[in-house]
Amino acid sequence: MKNIFKTTSIQKDRISDQIITVIEQAVLEGSLKQGTKLPTEEKIAAQFKVSKVAVREALREMEVRGLIRKARGKYGGNFVSAPDVNRVGKSLISCFQFGTLTEDEIIDFRRTLEPVLIKKAALLRTTEDLKAMEANITLCEKDLAFSRTRVARHIEFHVLIAKACQNKLFVAVMEAIAEIFEDIAKNWQQDRKKMRLDIDFNHRFLDCIRHRQAEKAEQLMVKHFELTRAFRAEDFEKTWGQKDKKKSFQENHENSVCGRTGICGKWNDTGACHSDRGKQQNHRNIKCDPGTFTGNPPDSHWERYPFSRIY
Repeated sequence: MKNIFKTTSIQKDRISDQIITVIEQAVLEGSLKQGTKLPTEEKIAAQFKVSKVAVREALREMEVRGLIRKARGKYGGNFVSAPDVNRVGKSLISCFQFGTLTEDEIIDFRRTLEPVLIKKAALLRTTEDLKAMEANITLCEKDLAFSRTRVARHIEFHVLIAKACQNKLFVAVMEAIAEIFEDIAKNWQQDRKKMRLDIDFNHRFLDCIRHRQAEKAEQLMVKHFELTRAFRAEDFEKTWGQKDKKKSFQENHENSVCGRTGICGKWNDTGACHSDRGKQQNHRNIKCDPGTFTGNPPDSHWERYPFSRIY
């Protein structure tokens, strides 16, 4: 076997990149097999006639790319490794966590990819794939029956669709998307209606896949993402609509006329006005019913006295 560490000399420009190129080429040619332990940094530096810093940079970059793996302990070191397709998924997760990918981009990606996946799954699925999907739906039904729904289990069904495509890259990507989507849809699992609708779609997906109805499955997945869009729109309305209501609610109180003293907007522990006349009569033009307002206005006074409505 050719010993690249004794027969190769490194040029002085872009040293770390050249080290990577030499070792990578040796792996591709078979001179370095998967699992082979590389020499220490000191030996590589001496044999290539470069600095240990350059070697360290090269090894760090190779680890990031999945070309080597580091092991600690008595039998540790740097070992040749085949790149892992799951690194693609890990990269997607990191991009989402650091804000490089947005929620809308993730949903748009799913809306484009998954109709293609389920069409392919309907043609390539195996008996084992069907059993896995059936088991997933059974667990989702049990969760719903006992009011302990988990959105992660619902999304897992879509990973099983990717597995039925018999393609590791589809699986790696969908596993990452599923992990990301758990965060996007975390509030949906509290809504029994949403979870019921989602399970119903999974039943229909399974039926299409079982009978190899590829075109029908594709169309159904498109409709499923129309439902997802509706869920998202509802989330948006709850978030921003509530903020608008809080703002309007506060403005109405601030502009209310209080007895003979004009503008008020200040309240005591009972919900009565701080003005002299207000203390005796409360508001002539506006009353506030304490107790059931569920919003969280930013002003601490409002948080302390949660009035529910104006009437």
